Amino acid sequence: MRLAHTISTLGDGYGFANADDIVAHELTHGVTQYESNLFYFYQSGAINESLSDLFGEYYDQTNELGNDTDEVKWLLGEDVTGWTNLAPKPPLGFRSMIDPTDFSHPDKMTSTYYYKGTGDRGGVHINSGVNNKAVHLMVDGGTFNGKTVTGIGWERTAAIYYEAQTNLLTSGSDYSDLYYTLQQACSNLTGGTQGITSADCTQVRNAIDAVQMNSQPVANFNPDATLCPPGMTTSPAVTLFQDDLENGTNNWGFNGAWKLDTNFAASGTHEMWGDDEPANLDSSLTMKDGVTLQTGTTPFLYFKHAFAFEFSG
Repeated sequence: MRLAHTISTLGDGYGFANADDIVAHELTHGVTQYESNLFYFYQSGAINESLSDLFGEYYDQTNELGNDTDEVKWLLGEDVTGWTNLAPKPPLGFRSMIDPTDFSHPDKMTSTYYYKGTGDRGGVHINSGVNNKAVHLMVDGGTFNGKTVTGIGWERTAAIYYEAQTNLLTSGSDYSDLYYTLQQACSNLTGGTQGITSADCTQVRNAIDAVQMNSQPVANFNPDATLCPPGMTTSPAVTLFQDDLENGTNNWGFNGAWKLDTNFAASGTHEMWGDDEPANLDSSLTMKDGVTLQTGTTPFLYFKHAFAFEFSG
């Protein structure tokens, strides 16, 4: 496990450094930075936060230190001294993984608590509740939202998420990606040293189905463009050109502000990044070779892109 060279600073204020789950939470952000590199906005950011909650709580519940009574063991930050919440929130902690709604956080995708605004970078500390609830179900089991889950314990749950974190998730992953990634991670580890079985993978699926991880809070929320829209599909579909930039930029010519980077990749670890400053800079990104279109077919160009607009504060 690699840690970041710089991590969030934990000072003496309120006694944050006294809470082992908070310390482990912040250290996990360093692992995320150097592994999946989930960017800190919207669902990717919520997964980023939830992974830190997960491994923070894993450390908290397995190190035989601090307060691990049933009433508080699934709270994040219950050992922070000098901090007490006002009702109706529980007096201790900042988030609950057993019942995120105690802090007005969603426990499933269609929860009325799912935050759809732009504050908190798109609700990264709020919407983490969806995966947090899934983690609780995987570890301890339970019946939720019409699904019954048999718990597989911390060791197997943590191993599955660590496989997803270090080998499968990418910086642009959203909850739908995590839904399939966790199932793939469990499959990858089946029969290995962690003792994970296909029956465990069934429980992983039950947990993520219980929180509706492959759904969206409302229709057409942050939609992905379909690969081939209705009326433009062929049978079978033919891919004429594809490049995820994992093998470099040999297929591209670029100048000005464009460069190969690793900040916001939609797949793998690499993407092309270009800044629009200064305004008079002539930047271009072009394919070096053309693509021969097939007669009688309808071509469709598909690419993933993101914009980071100027903001202050």
